Amino acid sequence: MQASRTTTFDVELPMYTGGPCPPCDDLRLTESVAVLARSDVEITNPDGDVFAINLPISVEGFGIEIVKGWASIDATVKGVTRRFVTTHLEPADIGPDHAVIAEVEQIQLAQAAELVGILDGSDVPVILTGDLNSDPDGGTTDTYAFFAGEGFVDAWTKGRPRGDGYTANQAADLLNTESQLFHRIDLVLYRDDFTANGRPFRGAVHAELLGEEQADRTASNLWPSDHAGVLARLFPPPALASR
Repeated sequence: MQASRTTTFDVELPMYTGGPCPPCDDLRLTESVAVLARSDVEITNPDGDVFAINLPISVEGFGIEIVKGWASIDATVKGVTRRFVTTHLEPADIGPDHAVIAEVEQIQLAQAAELVGILDGSDVPVILTGDLNSDPDGGTTDTYAFFAGEGFVDAWTKGRPRGDGYTANQAADLLNTESQLFHRIDLVLYRDDFTANGRPFRGAVHAELLGEEQADRTASNLWPSDHAGVLARLFPPPALASR
């Protein structure tokens, strides 16, 4: 079920399809970030918002913003409550060569800082997920390093070696024959009082990718998405998880 949702980008524009214009066809694009929860999970405190700083663009002289945001819930499993948050930060590596645009990187970092400022008020451990558009190797932006410096640990890196874990990007039409996943920007991060104070994560993690194998393609040879999914099961010690 949908537990929390924030509508971020919502724009409606005329669409030219080759006929007389005006009148023109109509195109509307609405994007959201959402948290889904199983019906047997106790959830409280659904929350979310858009970021204060977003990317401004111009379309035929009209100024609009590419708005990003976040959504969250508090989920209680086996008597332990954690805040679960999802977001989609502004990508800063744009174009076929994936060159980082410094001005857009600053917007992404500002969004990350705003979100961390909100999560600093949480009195329970935090699980932060989403397309953070920042590669751990530093090849895109410094946002991953910023989250690490704020006490968030990366589930993919805990436990046994898991490989590169690339999650993005397949072709826009999803019809590429061979996988084009080449960097890891879809992440599951965890923070509690222990990791926030610079100490290592204590516990167990199981993590794997979803939708990245040839066998996952549809009967019409489409990849499930342009990104692979990330499944992570975290098992922090109960004494730490409840602090």
